[in-house]
Order: sequence, then C-alpha cells, then structure tokens
Amino acid sequence: MSTVPETTEKKPRRKHGPQGASATLEPKRMGRPPANIDGEQVRTLAEMQCTVDEMAAFFKVNRDTIYARFSDELEKGRLVGNISLRRKMFHRALHGFNGEGDSTMLIWLSKQYLGHKDRSQDEVVSLNFNVTVSEIPQ
Repeated sequence: MSTVPETTEKKPRRKHGPQGASATLEPKRMGRPPANIDGEQVRTLAEMQCTVDEMAAFFKVNRDTIYARFSDELEKGRLVGNISLRRKMFHRALHGFNGEGDSTMLIWLSKQYLGHKDRSQDEVVSLNFNVTVSEIPQ
C-alpha cells in the first residue's frame, strides 16, 4: 500500500518569462500606470461645464478614463454648476447690475421657464386682418 505524504508543497507555476534561473514567478503588468487625477479637480471642471474631452486633454488621459473613474464627480459638478448659473441668471434678471433688473434676461427666462414665445410676423398680421366686415361704411 502506498502512502501519500500529508503535506505536499506545490511549486508555483511559471506564467511568463523565460525558463531557467532568471524566470519570474509573477505575471508582468501590462499597460500604462494609472493616471494620478484628483477627483476634486474633475468636479471643479464639471462645475464650469467643461466637456469630458476637454478634461481628458487637460489630464492627458483618454475620455473613457474620466467616465470610468469619475462619473459621480462629473454628475455632482455639473449639477452644482447648473444651480450656480441659474442663481446668477435669476439674480441678474430681478436686480441687474444697478438694482433695476435686466429686462432682456427676464424675457429670456420667461421663455425658458414659463413657455412664453415670440409671435412671428405672420401671426401678428393674421391677428390684425382676421376681421369679418358686415357693413361697408359709406
């Protein structure tokens, strides 16, 4: 009857590298080292409404890296930027630079948020001339 030793040590298999004394036991890392990007910088750029392509160029990485690693920062930054912009727009519309308000900004905001729209010249003409005459004056 053959007995199997209770402790058998397995030698690690060589995955990469040449055979012999200089062979490595760990696989070689492939690709670029990870880029050192600060998430706070990504959020700040997103607040300024920078595009992902602009951010990727700034950090010298692929745009997919920005999307993959910083999707939360992108979303939060864009939302905060939108809120800041909207706050400034409403303040300018109501108070302007000299405290009197900005009528152009008020008109634009009323079109955006209240559904107001300019009438085309055709609509104005049809409103003015769409009258039936029952008597002709003499």
